[in-house]
Amino acid sequence: MSKYNNMKSIPIESLSDEELKEAIKEWAEGDEAMERLLWSCFNNGIKTSGCHAGSRPYLGIEYEKESKEKIIQVIKTVMDEKESQVLLEPDGGNPFSGPSWYKPDITIGSRTKYQDIADPFFDKVSDTINSNDSNNNYTSIVNLFDFLINKYSGITIRLNHTENDEYLFSIEKSKNEKNTNIFNYLNELFSNAGLLLIEKDTPYNYWTLKSNNKEEFISKLEQISNHITNNYSLEPPKSIEETEDFKIKAHIKREEYIKAGKEAMFEIWLMGERRKLEEKMEKAYNEKQKESNNK
Repeated sequence: MSKYNNMKSIPIESLSDEELKEAIKEWAEGDEAMERLLWSCFNNGIKTSGCHAGSRPYLGIEYEKESKEKIIQVIKTVMDEKESQVLLEPDGGNPFSGPSWYKPDITIGSRTKYQDIADPFFDKVSDTINSNDSNNNYTSIVNLFDFLINKYSGITIRLNHTENDEYLFSIEKSKNEKNTNIFNYLNELFSNAGLLLIEKDTPYNYWTLKSNNKEEFISKLEQISNHITNNYSLEPPKSIEETEDFKIKAHIKREEYIKAGKEAMFEIWLMGERRKLEEKMEKAYNEKQKESNNK
């Protein structure tokens, strides 16, 4: 594992100019298009949170209001390409991923396995970031994402443009909530907005929209986003007992320790939670091995 490419997000502001040059080369994994994209982001004030240049490449972006217009343009460029995806996480990323985990995050990516397809894709994103073009096609989605920040809803927003030229939009929410009233409320809200609940044997509930017409898709996104922002009324959970979502628990504990002036204690709590998770995973693995040996 390299010095900077070590599975944890490293704040760019913590690096010197020379360290940054080395870090960007490592993060780009030898891919010139990814390296150019990382520099384009840095030079235009867009903070990145992670990337991968191999099969199914992606770039994570820390959302800040100052870069909102650029991000809208980036989403438009990504969605113009087939086999593309945009993931918007208002509650941030994995609490174990590094010091900036709690910041709202947007991930753009290509579903392709091939570098000769991925590189032109990222070159187009770089060109967009370096240009002064403007387009408001996906403003409504970024506004919805912006609205959900600090709501601690556990909601993830996903956009796809498939290889078959189909446009997909989905809102995802973990099924681990024990409070069925929350599911019923969200299901009514999203259904009235024009989304369809997809029943799948997965850890998440999906409310989706599909269209083969880009203009129709963008128009419906605006209607859906406006309906949700105008009618959403869930209050954020105030204690970890009010949610089953670990990411939300981490947000709540972090805020508690910050308000108490004991921010360092959050890292201790987080390490304890990681140990519990590892012990749980080890126990599940051992039980599975035991079952396998008894067959």
